[in-house]
Amino acid sequence: MTHDLAFHRPLLAAHKIIKDQRFRIAYSQRFSEEAYQQLPHWLKDIANDRIKPSGMSGVENFFRGVRKHVTFMALGYKLSTALIQTSGLATTMSRVGVMPVVRAFASFLKSPDSIMARYEEIKDMSGEMRHRHLVLDRDIRHTIDNSMTGESGLHKFRRWGFVPIREMDRIVTTLAWEAGYAKAKADGQSHDDAIRYADHVVNDQGSGAPKELAAFFRGSEGYRMLSMFMGPMNAIFNRLMATSDEFRIAWREQRTREVLPALIMRTAFLTIIPAVLGEFILGREPDDDEDWKEWAATKSLLYAVGGLPVVRDVANASLSNYPERGSTAVQVASEALNAVDAAWDLMFADDPQPALENTADIGDGAGYVLGLPISTATRMMRNIERAAGDEPLGIQDLLKTRAH
Repeated sequence: MTHDLAFHRPLLAAHKIIKDQRFRIAYSQRFSEEAYQQLPHWLKDIANDRIKPSGMSGVENFFRGVRKHVTFMALGYKLSTALIQTSGLATTMSRVGVMPVVRAFASFLKSPDSIMARYEEIKDMSGEMRHRHLVLDRDIRHTIDNSMTGESGLHKFRRWGFVPIREMDRIVTTLAWEAGYAKAKADGQSHDDAIRYADHVVNDQGSGAPKELAAFFRGSEGYRMLSMFMGPMNAIFNRLMATSDEFRIAWREQRTREVLPALIMRTAFLTIIPAVLGEFILGREPDDDEDWKEWAATKSLLYAVGGLPVVRDVANASLSNYPERGSTAVQVASEALNAVDAAWDLMFADDPQPALENTADIGDGAGYVLGLPISTATRMMRNIERAAGDEPLGIQDLLKTRAH
C-alpha cells in the first residue's frame, strides 16, 4: 500500500511521457528503438516491486531464501565491506574532479561529528539522499524487507547486521553529494540545478532502488542469483559505456586528441584506482613474487567487468586467485560441498585436516543454511591455521592475522 501511494502519480506521469511520440522519436534516435521498448517494462517492474508473484514456484522460493541467507552471510556485520565503500569516492572524482572531493573529505576530517548534521541538511533538499538508506543495495533491501515483519531476536539481529554498511554509505554519499553540489555551484548553476547534479553524482555509487536497476537485475530469482552484489559495479560499467560513447563521438568528429586525456583519467578513477585501493583496504596486496603492474592490471580488468552477469564469473574463473568468488551460485555450492566433506573428514578420516580448517568449512556451510554472519570468523580461522604451519602461534602472530 505504501509503495503504491508513493509511486502511483509519478508512474502515471512517466507513462504519459513515454507514450508521447515526440519522446519516443527523440529517445530512439539517441539510444535505439530496442532501448525504448524496455521503458514500459521498467515502469511495470517499479510498480510491482513489492508484489510477490502468487504463482512463484518452489524453485523461485528456494532461490529467494538462498539469496537472503547468502546476503547476510556475506555482508552482515562485515566491517571490511563497510570500509571498502570509501573507494567509491574515486568514482565521484571521475565525475566532479579531485579537488571538490578532497575539500569535502577535509571538511569531514576536520569535524567528523558534524557529518550527521550535514546529512540531515542534505536530506531536506534531496529526495535521492532522503531515501537512499532504504535502497542502497538490492540484495540488502530484499533481505531487510524479509526481516521487517518479524520481531524475533533473529530478525532483529539481521536488521542490525547491515548498519556498518549503511552508515559508511551515509558518510561516502554525503561527501559525494557535497562535492557534486560544490562543483555545480562553482560552474554557475542555480541552487535547484546544483541539487539535481549532486543527486546524479550520488547515483554513481549504485543503488538498489527499482528505478535504478537494469532489466537483468529486476528479473526472476534465478537472474537475481546470478547478479548478486553487482549493483554498484553495474553503475560503474554504465559510466564506462558512457565514456566509450564519448570517445566514439569524438573520433567521428575528429576531436580525439582534445578529449582523450580526460577520458583516460576518468577511466582510471572508475577502474584502476578503486580496484587497487579496495584490494589494499582488504589486505590483499600482491605477493612478493608477483609483478605489481600485472597484478594491478588484472584487478582493474576484473573490476571493470564486475557489473556484467556471467562475464564477471568467467573473468574471475580465468584470472582471479579466488575463481569461486565471482559466482554466488558456484561459491554457495562449493562451500556446501566443503562443509559436508569437512564433517565427514572429522568423523571418519584416519588423518583429518587441521581442526580449524575443518571447523571453518563446517561453519561456512552452517552460515549459508542458517543465514548467520560468520564468514569473517571462519576466514580468521583459516588465516590462523595457515599462519601457524607447524609452529605454535604467539599473540603477535594472532594480531597480524586478518580476515579477508
